[in-house]
Amino acid sequence: MTIRWLHPAWLTWPMSAESINLSPMRMHERAYILLQHAQALVEQETPSREIRADALVNLRRALDLRVQGLVDQFNLKEVPIQKKPKGSLELLEFFGLVRPMMTKNLVEMRNAVEHQDEEPPTAERLQELCEFLWYFLRSTEVRIRPSSSLSFDSQYIEDEPREEIGRAHV
Repeated sequence: MTIRWLHPAWLTWPMSAESINLSPMRMHERAYILLQHAQALVEQETPSREIRADALVNLRRALDLRVQGLVDQFNLKEVPIQKKPKGSLELLEFFGLVRPMMTKNLVEMRNAVEHQDEEPPTAERLQELCEFLWYFLRSTEVRIRPSSSLSFDSQYIEDEPREEIGRAHV
């Protein structure tokens, strides 16, 4: 097996999916199921401390699934850059795929509840986190769905016929 590395400039090229091959129950769909479960827990009349903690844990799981899916999709841990971060979320930030403030906030809240037995966020705050996670999942959906063909537009390939260069098959 030969491993080939592309110049990192391709990460900045506009991307479009030429075709998409979907199969039932992918990891990205599981993230939405966990989000829906968390929302159902939070929408109860007066969610108890334990129910709010469970909702927070499910939000974190959904976030983790998407973050790991993005890291795996682009094989970011294998990119040969010496000073890249080790954590998955930090890798996504390093490569400009996500903004970390709200995701780190969610992780810190979940860790405080799970490891220091702190009070979970209020139902209202959990609703905000559900909405944030929904937007996070939706905004990263185009990057996580596998496609059979991606095309890139770049100033490096303007002189070449589009059909012959600049097309990557995955």
